[in-house]
Amino acid sequence: MHFRPLLLVLMTSIVCTSCTSTTTRGLITGDFQAILDATGGRDIDYSSLETQEVWALCQATAETRTFDEFDACSRALDARVATANGVLLYMVDGAGNRFHAVGATAQGMIIRMKAEVALMRGDLDAAQHLAQSLVDLTSTYDYPPDRRRLGNNIEGFPLIGSGSESAYSNIQRRKHLTEALGTLGLIAARARDHQTALAQAARIEAIEASGMNATQWRLPETRALWLARIYTTLGDYDRAYSAMNSINRSRLYGALKQIDNALTVINPVMAISYAELTGGLDMDAFYFTADFEPRFMLFRAALATGRIEEARAGYDSILAEDRVRGFGTVYWQALHGRGRIALLDGDPASAIQYFERAIVVIEAQRKSLASEAGRVGFIEDKQSVYADLIAVLVLTDSDGRAFEIAERAKARALVDLLSTQTAFATDPAVGNASVILERLDRLEAESLRLSRSGPGIAMRSAALETQRNALLNATPELATLVTVTDVDLGDIQNQLDLNETLLEYYQNGENLYAFVVTRTSIEVFELDGEELENDIAELREEVQDFLSDDYGHLLKDMYDRMISPLEHRLGSGPLTIVGHGALHYLPFAALHDGKRYLIESHELRLLPSASVARFLDQRGSGQRTLLALGNPDLGDPALDLPGAGRETRMINRDWADSRILLRTLASEANFRRYASSFEYLHLASHGEFNADHPLRSRMLLAPGGGEDGTLTASELYGLRLNANLVTLSACETGLGAVTPGDDVVGLTRGFLYAGAQSIITTLWPVSDAETAFLMSVFYEELKTNSKAGALRKAIRSTLARYPHPGYWSAFNLTGAR
Repeated sequence: MHFRPLLLVLMTSIVCTSCTSTTTRGLITGDFQAILDATGGRDIDYSSLETQEVWALCQATAETRTFDEFDACSRALDARVATANGVLLYMVDGAGNRFHAVGATAQGMIIRMKAEVALMRGDLDAAQHLAQSLVDLTSTYDYPPDRRRLGNNIEGFPLIGSGSESAYSNIQRRKHLTEALGTLGLIAARARDHQTALAQAARIEAIEASGMNATQWRLPETRALWLARIYTTLGDYDRAYSAMNSINRSRLYGALKQIDNALTVINPVMAISYAELTGGLDMDAFYFTADFEPRFMLFRAALATGRIEEARAGYDSILAEDRVRGFGTVYWQALHGRGRIALLDGDPASAIQYFERAIVVIEAQRKSLASEAGRVGFIEDKQSVYADLIAVLVLTDSDGRAFEIAERAKARALVDLLSTQTAFATDPAVGNASVILERLDRLEAESLRLSRSGPGIAMRSAALETQRNALLNATPELATLVTVTDVDLGDIQNQLDLNETLLEYYQNGENLYAFVVTRTSIEVFELDGEELENDIAELREEVQDFLSDDYGHLLKDMYDRMISPLEHRLGSGPLTIVGHGALHYLPFAALHDGKRYLIESHELRLLPSASVARFLDQRGSGQRTLLALGNPDLGDPALDLPGAGRETRMINRDWADSRILLRTLASEANFRRYASSFEYLHLASHGEFNADHPLRSRMLLAPGGGEDGTLTASELYGLRLNANLVTLSACETGLGAVTPGDDVVGLTRGFLYAGAQSIITTLWPVSDAETAFLMSVFYEELKTNSKAGALRKAIRSTLARYPHPGYWSAFNLTGAR
């Protein structure tokens, strides 16, 4: 009854058709890719667009994760709104009605969008800052009413901000406050700061969300969704279920939700545009599209709280909808949830089928699948599907298949992290990598749109498959960085030497698996993963304390945990280790069985994943030329490394074809100029590991020659080297971000892609004198020995002179032996 005037406007508005722009249609239907396609999607001339088109493009670039273009769009939007005295023209409908947001309403819309993008990017510092500024905005300024049809005269607009807050603008202010507090609470929950997360949730719960206006503008849903996101991240599924179950889910409310989700500030005449596309008001379509995230969150919480039958019916209802296949995020999560129910039913075969179908959806796109569902991606990490599939495969004695899925999990994590990386160097004969990737992205977007159009349309079009295969054939190494390719155990086994053993770990919470692989066999061991991260942190702290000898029992305990259960399968030959999670930070060389260190028993090397081995050419060029950069002048005496200078001069002995660059000559510009001409590269400088942004991890070199002196991991993907070995004799160069599914992405992976066959890095800051000694032995041994063999001898020589493991166990060889 209360909605009758609104319905009247909706129905009478349909008289105007065929006059709505692509941007309007895209916003209402959520087809953000169509908005990008209409403008080319990149390098857009924003000066030629109206403000509402800029606003639409900013939302489209955000939702499709086109972050570089979002930055440009955001700057253009800020400038446009500033020129209009703080007024945001966000929509022009088919009848020519112009919709404006003013004052704090406009500011809040823009800040909210930027905060969401920062959260998508994983830039939690920026997201937190923006969310807090939105909290401040809602408590400082009036939210004046939305003023429509104001025409081109904007002289009076500044006066609007002094108007009293209307019933509508009060709801809008509360919505922005809810979203800001929700962002802050979610960031705290992801950081395991339970106290702060719960405090923000309590503030959200205190926000009044009852009444007609609140219902029309979907404040109850906004409030419930953010509460559920926080509680789900904290693992409190009872509260998440309670929050989602509280939403008023009337059919008209379902329609209002979708419109508001697309437009933020709505008016019923917006339905004109939707009527143009559907031939009338298809309320079921509105309801379905708007409701899939709340439905999924409710069923996910029901499953986690033991309401199995409710979850089963819910997931089955989602999977029965052909339209849901076009919303990849919800689709894979529904398949995953249904697989978990199959496990509870005691049906592992069906669970495997559901999990494998979910992985097919996950791997169907190069970039994040969260673009259709916005914040649905916060509910569950894609890696949980791989972990559950591995667990059930191990349970059913499918060791080889479990190993292959573990490798694909690592590949998916790497693809996700590199999804915004556009600068990849490739063989000139292959073509420009950015052009290849743009073509792949366009085909993926087209495939996704086709999948939404109804049953019978496959998610992957023939053109998409053709392009992927062409990429794989032309440049297989690049293909492994931007798509998930098939993994074959037999191929990996063929890369191993006859007496070599591959030891690969995979961890999911307290579940830890160790795969022991040889040329002819594979066996999986279930190990104890409880509190592993804390135990490794304690071990590292003790080993790095050169004044302490209280490390022996920790090294023995870790050996008993990580090595002893499978020691009988390792043999006596070379050992290749593929870590996972916190194990990437473990100094394996120093693990002790009570008699000797692991490095004394085995020649060791590391790989970021077993699949990398096929791209490593162990032959080398045989030129034996060395480029060494040491103790660069960083403009601050406190950063000088005189020991690194001595180290660089020391390793130069007996290398006839070498170039030594010190101080100002040890520059990024010179590295870029000369590095591709040398087989051995040695950089003795500071390294910095950026945990929040691993692609910004960097080596510090001298500035000049047009370069800033910071060689980042991201920049490495755009270089081409011909190096047999790169040695980073610096602080923490071996560290990288451990993504949920793994693959450590720091300087190591970047150098390997750039063309280095092997890289030596360190796990913690190393001391000058002891490092100089180790490196001198290593380079002397390298003349007659393999890289892994030379490093083992150098470590053992250093061990004999400097027994404390902090001096020598930080050094790792990654790549070709």
